[in-house]
Parts: sequence; structure tokens; C-alpha cells
Amino acid sequence: MTAWKEPLRVAQSEADLLTVARAMVGGMSAEAVEPLLRQERPMARKLGPTAMGLLKQTLARGVALELGRRGGWRPSRHLRQGEVVAGRMWQRQPPQPLAFSPWSIALLRWLVASPLAVTTTCQPLSVKGAPTIADQLMMYLACDLALRCDCGGPLAASLAFRQSPLCWIGFPDLLGRGQPPEPDELTGEALDLLVQQGAFLLEALQQDLCRRWIEQERAKRDVVKLERMVALGQCQRAVLERLAAALERSDRRDLLGFALEAAGWLLRHRPGPIYWIRGIAQVGALSARQRAFREAAALLEALQIPARWVEEAQGVRFFDDEYAASQLLLAQWEQVGAEGLAHAQQLVQQIRALDAFVIEQVDGAAAPDQEVRQ
Repeated sequence: MTAWKEPLRVAQSEADLLTVARAMVGGMSAEAVEPLLRQERPMARKLGPTAMGLLKQTLARGVALELGRRGGWRPSRHLRQGEVVAGRMWQRQPPQPLAFSPWSIALLRWLVASPLAVTTTCQPLSVKGAPTIADQLMMYLACDLALRCDCGGPLAASLAFRQSPLCWIGFPDLLGRGQPPEPDELTGEALDLLVQQGAFLLEALQQDLCRRWIEQERAKRDVVKLERMVALGQCQRAVLERLAAALERSDRRDLLGFALEAAGWLLRHRPGPIYWIRGIAQVGALSARQRAFREAAALLEALQIPARWVEEAQGVRFFDDEYAASQLLLAQWEQVGAEGLAHAQQLVQQIRALDAFVIEQVDGAAAPDQEVRQ
């Protein structure tokens, strides 16, 4: 006969924290926890042993499943010490330990206790010490949850999020609502550390990052404020340029594959320039519009960086040490290709032409409006 067990009991604030944690790792919908994020509520000074045990279980099981759902399930090829390995996330390498620190608990407490819907009164997240790679993943998931609940303002205003390279790579549109990253917010040292210690996270998140960058490009059509377009483009440009430099230093150019996949998806139907600037085509003074147009094409212009890599890779011979890495890069580049790059360059020139009427006349190409494949 099975012994009856008394149900576990936690305080209401602890239950709210566990609910948000489950939503972050895909165990609940964003709609179910949106009221918890948008309103201020009191929190106990610390988690009890029961709540702490349940939180550890939630993170231990949920994070691995969420990484799989966000792209780790997909067979892909990546570099290991100069050689190419293929398979799903768990097939390419042994399980990687994720060390969550008190930083993650402070993040969850802040998400539950703060009125994220009211940016003006919400205190920014402030935590002592540097987050671990696992803590940065929790911040990344928090950005995604807050964006879906339309309450990401306090995250963009928090230095803790603005100093996270993983958050910048995934959410330049969210963090850049105020201004582009300062040199001390998205540093080369932080990016190098992420690439060296968290490369497996960037591998697992490639599909999710591709989805995020496609969403950003599609959303540009609805931007109607010039300053908003300028901020978004500057953020994207800074993130891609600084990330590419870090990947070059670590010989992990394969980790920029998400940007190539996103660009290839956008360019495959050869959209016209109005696709990016429809909302600002007739807004503001000519000089201000010129700057906004230029920033709207940030991703298209950034393709010049991998294009340079590809040109170098084409000169690598089969007996060179870099041959495997160069062939992987060439395979990833096929998503854009020479024709896609040529079209991107043409788009940049047309977008900078500043003649919205002419742009509308020549824009007869289909726009990539279909749903992003999951």
C-alpha cells in the first residue's frame, strides 16, 4: 500500500516566483503569468527550503528542454577544435553543466516583485557580482517573456541586462529602446567570455536567434518614428560588428549562422526596399530620414562581414588546417549566396536613395510575410 504524502506548501510569493520560472522555461504560457509581471507585489526576504528545492528541479529539467525546443533539437553542424561535428545538441557533445548562482534567484525575485508595466516607477534590476553563463541564459529567457507580455521597458533600462552580451545578441530591439549599447555595456571581453564558455548555448539558440532577427526585420515596416528606427539600426549594427569580431578572435565564425539564415529567409523572395522603410518613407525632414533609412538597412549592410569571410574561405586548400572550418562557412553562406548578397547590396543603395516615390514604383517583388518556420 502506498503511503500518503502531504502536499508541499510554499508561501504565495514563492508560488508566484515558481510560476514565473516555469513560464521562462516553457512550462506555462506568457498569458498565464502576465499579471504577475505587470503588478507590484511583496516578496519574502528569502526562499524557504521547499521553494528552493522546487526551483532547482524546475531549472534542472526545464532549461535543458527549453534549449531543445528553441533549436537544440535540430540537427546542425558546428566546430570542435577545428573539426566539424554534426547532430543534435546532445549528440554533438556531452551534457554541459549550467551553474546557476544567487544571481538567477535575484532576477526571479525582481521579475515578480516589480511592476514591469510601469517603467517610470519600476526600479532597475541591481545584483552584486557578475552573472554566470547560466544566469545570462535566464536573463535571455526573461527578455523573451517580458517582450511577449509587452512589459520590457524596465529590462531595457536596467544596466544588468544591458551588460549581458547574450541578451544583446537576442534582443537588440528590446534593449535598444533607449539607446545603443555603450562601449562598457557590450564589451569585447564579455563577448569573448560568452563565445569561449557559452558556445554551446549559442549553438543551441541558433534557430531561436534566427527567429528573433527575422521578427526585428519584419517589424521595421511598422516603425513610424525616425528616432526609433535609428536606435534599432544602431543597436543591430553594433551587435553584429562586435559579435563578428569576437567570433573571428575565437575562430568560431560558424556561430554567426543565425544571421545568415535570417538574411537568407528575408532575401529569398527578393523584397523591394519599401519592405524595410514603409512606415517612415514620408516622415520627417530629409536629413533625419536619410539617417533612419541608412540604419534600417543595418542587417543588409552587415552581410559584408561574412562575405569577406567567404572570400577568404574560398582560398583555403583541402590540406590546410582551416579547411574544415572554411567548408562549413561556405555551406552556411549558401543560405544567402552570391545572388542574395547582390540583391542586399542593391537594396542598400535603393534605401539610401531617399526617394520614397521611386522606391514604391520599383517595389513589385513579393515580401517575405509568411510565418517563420519553427
